[in-house]
Amino acid sequence: MKENNSRRRFIKGSAGLIGACACVGAGMGLIQSCENFVQKESPSSGITIEIDVSEYDYLNNKINYGVRLTYEKVNYGIPVIITRLTETEFACFSTLCTHAHCSGEDMSPPLGNFGTFAYMQCSCHGSHFDPYQKGKPVKGPAERPLKQFPTHFDPELNILTIDF
Repeated sequence: MKENNSRRRFIKGSAGLIGACACVGAGMGLIQSCENFVQKESPSSGITIEIDVSEYDYLNNKINYGVRLTYEKVNYGIPVIITRLTETEFACFSTLCTHAHCSGEDMSPPLGNFGTFAYMQCSCHGSHFDPYQKGKPVKGPAERPLKQFPTHFDPELNILTIDF
């Protein structure tokens, strides 16, 4: 009699464990599909944003400095980092880390050309991304570059246009 009760408890416990494993597997599949949706190159949303560069101290004539901004209707509401690469070139990246998908608030913009300040940094797990190499990770654990958005700069008007 004792043996049957032990087997029943084992089977009931195993069924719960199998169900939990199935839920975890389904959850991982859902996360993977979200990652593919957010990270893959997607068609333009058709939204263009214009920025007067002179309104931002870290963009106005400061090479390799950047700012983190949020626009609710683009990039799924995730902040972006805008960086000045040269006098006439800018880059715009999503702040969604490609390693563990940390939120945009965890990504800091570059603040000059010295040491680790030259990179966009994710404070979650320490990944560094190079704005001069199209957001490529230069320090892991991230292995893929940040999502980048096209930019156009009009030096006469000091207006940066970003296409989302």
